[in-house]
Amino acid sequence: MYKKFKGEIPIGMVIRHTCDNRKCINPEHLIIGTHQENMDDRNKRHRTALGEKNGRNKITKSQVIDILKDMETPVAKLAERYNLKRGTIYDIKNRKIWAWVKM
Repeated sequence: MYKKFKGEIPIGMVIRHTCDNRKCINPEHLIIGTHQENMDDRNKRHRTALGEKNGRNKITKSQVIDILKDMETPVAKLAERYNLKRGTIYDIKNRKIWAWVKM
């Protein structure tokens, strides 16, 4: 649609949709941008599947809360308990992932 109404798409660029209506086909709502800008749009509009809604998720929000609250169990044991990598436990505890979870 972009090519038909607006022209060529530069190499390495993507087409971003400026409204959140999935059924919209208005070419005026299409703009050029980078992949990062597209991901930033997604995040700003809260269109990202977080936590248990993410198909790649391996644990629940309540398990994340348990991990965050547990200050005694070694990371290796937590990783074993939840069948996760140690790095994932570190990332949870350092709020690099699941940062939106409130305790």
